[in-house]
Amino acid sequence: MNKRDVLFTGFEFQQKLQRGIYLYTKSLINAVKAKGHGTGILSEAPGFADPAPLLSGIYQYINNPTRFRPGRKGLALNGLKYALGARRGTRVENRANMITEENLWFLRDVDSFLNIPRFYEMANLTARLRGGTLALTEAGRAGYDTVFTTSPFNVRHERKGGGLKLVQTLHDLIPINVTLHQERPEVFYGRLKAVAESDLILAVSHHTKQEFLQFFPHCESRIRVVYQPIPADEHMLALSSYPQVQSAVLAKFNLKPGQYCFYVGQIEARKNVHRAVAAYGLANRGLDIPFVLAGGVDRQYVQDAGMASLFSKKGDGAKSADGRYGGAMYLGYISEVEKLCLLRNARAFVFPTLSEGFGIPVLEAQTLGCPVITTETASLPEVVGDSAMLVKDPYNIEEVAQAIRKVLEDGEQCRQLSAAGHENARRFDKTVFADDVDRLLAEL
Repeated sequence: MNKRDVLFTGFEFQQKLQRGIYLYTKSLINAVKAKGHGTGILSEAPGFADPAPLLSGIYQYINNPTRFRPGRKGLALNGLKYALGARRGTRVENRANMITEENLWFLRDVDSFLNIPRFYEMANLTARLRGGTLALTEAGRAGYDTVFTTSPFNVRHERKGGGLKLVQTLHDLIPINVTLHQERPEVFYGRLKAVAESDLILAVSHHTKQEFLQFFPHCESRIRVVYQPIPADEHMLALSSYPQVQSAVLAKFNLKPGQYCFYVGQIEARKNVHRAVAAYGLANRGLDIPFVLAGGVDRQYVQDAGMASLFSKKGDGAKSADGRYGGAMYLGYISEVEKLCLLRNARAFVFPTLSEGFGIPVLEAQTLGCPVITTETASLPEVVGDSAMLVKDPYNIEEVAQAIRKVLEDGEQCRQLSAAGHENARRFDKTVFADDVDRLLAEL
């Protein structure tokens, strides 16, 4: 097949918490590069006339975008300049020898950047004010033949001439389906309408595909399901495999191998954490096996759920005097190596989520041999099959507690779930992902 020159949206690289779609974006760029296609990232750093300082500015912007955020007056001025056509794109070729920061090493898979100052700000402003889209005509002028978004984005390409192709990635419809999501449903729906106008749509699961087609049935011939790979960092995986590193991490949190259950992720309503904590309290009676939680906290959620004291401090192992928390302890944010070590040594990974576009956390756990308890909701049955213990009703605290009690008491079942999960995780290999994405690009 002919090799394409692909421009990826890089909005996710500018987020404070670099998980989820951020990791997917890196996997996608790596896959396209591995198949010999050209790779570029759409960046929005402040403009420079010369390539060298522009490239340095792009690196700095991706590494710490909050340093460059304008105030309201600056945003209004940028909007006016953009509307008047004063903001033009500049293509600059990447120079891998300039990359020294370890967290930017993934940019070595990137051949070039198309820098349009404040582009993402203008796109988001357009989406919120009038639900519109921004044309990416600059991509074609700069020599790219494909624009590939890594999440629903309100961009379009001019179809005149048919040269530039647009592929959009669809992870889930959570902002529409989940109450009080941080993005307003009408804004997200505007992004979905932009997805419906693209040449091809990549859905990360059949569940997500079917949800999307309920709104846009005319897109069925243009949507493809491509399972995303487990975003493993080989260096971190190797480091976490050393017994001395695992021992140090367990000692830091006063934990013993196989003598705790684990949850890592956002502490929020959609993840059903308050029911997980309540269920664990029931399951853990008489056993005294800690339930370890880590990740960012939605403060309003934990306040409303009556768990503010549990999540008030990092790593203090706080327990409620009345037993509501049943041995739960909160670690705060943890490093990637700490997360991997804790997954390797946990009795089970407890993930009773209410809504999930794909389910990377459960696959990360299975890769490391950690038994998984999750739910029969959204895409999870599709992703794990019979390799995990599935809770039918995640709203039923007693049912969740029964599943947890089984893994706490039955060592043989834990071993079976560990083996089945490890085998299941092999389906989501980065080589398979690269082949699937390559076939998708060949359709354009």
